[in-house]
Amino acid sequence: MELQAAVMRARLVQKVMSTRNLRIDNATYWSDSKTVLKWLTMDPRNFHQFVMHRVAEILETTLVEQWRWITSKLNLADGATKVTGQNQQETWISGPEFLKTDASNWPISKKQESIIDSSEIRKHVTTHTKSVVMFNANYFSNWRRLYRAVALVLLFIDWLRSKSAGQDMPATTTMAHVSKAKMLLYKLYRRSQSIAFAAELKTLSAETALL
Repeated sequence: MELQAAVMRARLVQKVMSTRNLRIDNATYWSDSKTVLKWLTMDPRNFHQFVMHRVAEILETTLVEQWRWITSKLNLADGATKVTGQNQQETWISGPEFLKTDASNWPISKKQESIIDSSEIRKHVTTHTKSVVMFNANYFSNWRRLYRAVALVLLFIDWLRSKSAGQDMPATTTMAHVSKAKMLLYKLYRRSQSIAFAAELKTLSAETALL
């Protein structure tokens, strides 16, 4: 509900600021929900769908720096939904007294960063599996095309590893990729020979042993 209120607040301010007869240079958004204010400082993609879309909408039209915390006691909006013993007729029109002072005197939360509803954060699970890649060397017309194709595969693997580690990602293949590709193909060639000519190699090994 607090997040929905923040969405409505952002929409309302955008509507008011788009009025031609009004010149508004800046806007300040207030919320007494420290959780919502914390959510606005995070990447929307970290949340489940409901929160993700609403946080994203708010951040499309407002800046995080424009959002400020206010105590529930000073939050005049609560007067519309909560029964209080105070007469808020005057404050509804003029606003709270602190708004008439310098911004340095406005309410500030010192513990905002420690409060967050983690139930709305997505759980990311990383799995590692081993798979066999079927590679048809006959598809390539010459040796150069073959080892350059393998070098591109190695580049893609390095790119994924760098992205996962949050490091700068390589953009093009290097001599290291090419050398590694050639060495890998040599090993695969020897392995395929040992399988295809297993009987012949066994005979040669036996004859060599007799010599």
